[in-house]
Order: sequence, then structure tokens, then C-alpha cells
Amino acid sequence: MLKHFTGQSEILTSTVPLVWKMSVVIKNQVEIFIKVCKMEQADLFTGMIEEALRSGSYGDIYRSVIDSTERSLIEKALRRVGGNQIMAARLLGINRNTLRAKIKKLKIDKEQFKHE
Repeated sequence: MLKHFTGQSEILTSTVPLVWKMSVVIKNQVEIFIKVCKMEQADLFTGMIEEALRSGSYGDIYRSVIDSTERSLIEKALRRVGGNQIMAARLLGINRNTLRAKIKKLKIDKEQFKHE
């Protein structure tokens, strides 16, 4: 019995550092992904602000940024689940009817995600 336990202990001792190293690599990749997304988002927002300043439509910046962000999230969720609105709503953590209302409001072509 002691020998069996010792063997498991050796497996754990050799496995834990590997798992820890893997988690560090994954954490670093996630951090890089988040930084890239933030840079892309910042570029998008900067472009929207500059366009609003050029066109004189100052009051629309907030709504434009919110709509653009929602559109991107919804489209990515729909793409991920092959157009299944129930699964996309679950993925986003919102009610199915809320998702459908946003799809309609943002004029997202939900059919395009069913064929991907």
C-alpha cells in the first residue's frame, strides 16, 4: 500500500510543475490576446471619435461605440455557435429575447452564420 501511494506521489511531483508551466503559458497568451483586442478597440474608438469630429455629429459617439461593440460581440458569438441564437445568448450571458431584439435593432444578418 505504501509503495502504491509513493508512486502516485512521484507522479504528482513530476506532473505539477508541467501543469504550472502550461498554465503560465496559457495565461501569457490570454494576456497578449486581451492587449491586442484592447489596441484594436482603441483604434476603432479613436477612428469613431475622429469621424464624429469631422462630421460634426458629436452626440452620436457614445451610441456608435456601444452599437459597434454589441454588434461585434453578437456576431462573434453567433459565428462561434453556428448561428444558434439560444447558444449565443447563453454564451453572452443574456436572455434569448434580448439577443433577438439586439440582432433586429443592429440589423445583423443572422442567416450568414448558419453556413459557416
